[in-house]
Amino acid sequence: KVPLFPTEFQATIDKIAADAYRSYKQSKSLYSQAETLLLAELGIKDIDLSHEPCYEVNSADIIHANRIDAEYYQPKHERLIEAIKNSKYGWCKLADKITNITDKHDPTKEPENDFRYIELSNINPSIGIIDGYSELKGKDLPSRARMLVKESDVIISSVEGSIEKIALVDSYHDSCLASTGFFVFRSKENTLSEYTLVLSKSILIQKQLGKLSSGTILTAVPKNLVENIIIPNTPKEAQTKIANLIRQSHSARRQAKELLEQAKRKVEEMIEKK
Repeated sequence: KVPLFPTEFQATIDKIAADAYRSYKQSKSLYSQAETLLLAELGIKDIDLSHEPCYEVNSADIIHANRIDAEYYQPKHERLIEAIKNSKYGWCKLADKITNITDKHDPTKEPENDFRYIELSNINPSIGIIDGYSELKGKDLPSRARMLVKESDVIISSVEGSIEKIALVDSYHDSCLASTGFFVFRSKENTLSEYTLVLSKSILIQKQLGKLSSGTILTAVPKNLVENIIIPNTPKEAQTKIANLIRQSHSARRQAKELLEQAKRKVEEMIEKK
């Protein structure tokens, strides 16, 4: 059974929900524009990432990489690297622009304190935001709850199959604990965190992470290899254009969420009155 509200009240709720949906669509559109702008600014387009069924590799390359899995040597990976190196602004190593934070915080030393814990299920990968967290005491947290994240960090899943789970830590989630299954990318002074988000979600980093993945039961990216990833050496001016679109995208997403909460409260208040 559901309450039967007056038509006028239903129309009010309908308008709020429609506005929320428009804001949500706008947030996704703005994020898509940022992704497109990234490759356009770099002069990168139409990279051939097709899978080749047959190719040759020198034995010296196998010994150097210490890998014998065929996927690692797919020619498409070399084509991606070549595209980055030939991009408009040149290239550099990830470590030149971004610090991969490895410091850990042990909540079991504060067993009665409350902690906010972020795991993979809390990541909304569509536009790179954190949708929630669990609140637990230090003694009740899982052993993987060790990464202390700060506002403007970008967290990235290190597990193959979910490396698209990437989010920018906003002020609301500052000082949360995250799973050790995440990389924590902290932008250096010459790099904007919103740009780091888009870059991390783009094929330029995603495909390199996929190549580096190793393991058997749980395939993941070794943390000691991440800093060898190469990225475009994008200047601050070009980063700013991308960052502005991301700020607008996340603002629209927050507005959508607030509107839906407003509609929900109005419905609950009406039920209580009746």
